[in-house]
Amino acid sequence: AQDYPKEKFEIIVVSKEKAEITEVPGLKTILIDKDVNYAQARNVGAQEAVGEILAFIDDDCMVPKDWLSKAVIYFRDKNIDLVGGPALPFLKDSFKRRVVGYMFSSPFVAGVASSRYKPMSQAFETEGDHLIMANNLLRKTAFDAVAGLHKKQIPCEDGYFYYKLKNAGRRMIYAPEIFVWHRTKALFLQALGKVFYYALGRGGMAVRDIKTVKMIYLIPTLCIFIVLGLLILSLFSKTFFYFLIFLLTVYLFMDLINSFYIFLKLEKNFLLLPVVFFTTPLMHFSYGIGFLSGILKYLSGGLKTGWRIGMNH
Repeated sequence: AQDYPKEKFEIIVVSKEKAEITEVPGLKTILIDKDVNYAQARNVGAQEAVGEILAFIDDDCMVPKDWLSKAVIYFRDKNIDLVGGPALPFLKDSFKRRVVGYMFSSPFVAGVASSRYKPMSQAFETEGDHLIMANNLLRKTAFDAVAGLHKKQIPCEDGYFYYKLKNAGRRMIYAPEIFVWHRTKALFLQALGKVFYYALGRGGMAVRDIKTVKMIYLIPTLCIFIVLGLLILSLFSKTFFYFLIFLLTVYLFMDLINSFYIFLKLEKNFLLLPVVFFTTPLMHFSYGIGFLSGILKYLSGGLKTGWRIGMNH
């Protein structure tokens, strides 16, 4: 239903099951084996594409009718190689999914990745931290120049892909008006599992290539070690115990402010306050443990061929 000329784009479905879509002229369906991962599936689709621009979305995304027509404007600049924007949560979804969408859009909860779940005020050039593979359009020449997605970097295959593009001198743009709708995971286990799964890939990627590491990725894991260290030191000195209480008080105060911000800014539902307040530490803990697990899994060989825990993208 795009308002872009129909003869100028094709739709390619890469699936492990036969796609029951027959009413779309020119649709290509590519069947893949059950053990093919996300990165390999996207590479297969890219190889089949005949256009100059590759437009990636996930199978559970919905796109506005002007998604393509707005995006192609950016490619009039020959120096721009990739354009992407946020994957916005469904606003009329269940409470368990809405609250996760609100939390993912919060910088306190998700850091720089929060821009993946809310539109920023304006377009800007990015190194990839603000982008999500469920909403990317890029030149096929740029995709081929970095040999596509790394088939063994699963999860967080998009993060490593952006890193390779940046190293190749390719320019990437975050454009808030280029958005899709993407359903979030539900509280509690699904959402925490998604956070852990993403961090698992981040940790593995950090060992795969140390140059991909940024300080902001390490904060949750470092905080876990700091708390554990202060707990142990508290056994020998009350000074460390008081310092631990001070740090936890500051953190919980920031958590409380964030909870009220979400309540006042996004949805005035009193149930949000306790849910956000108590879930945020769990998300940070899940990320911190996931990042550390990714490092250990890679060193033990578990991530070198791609990690699978049954999570859908």
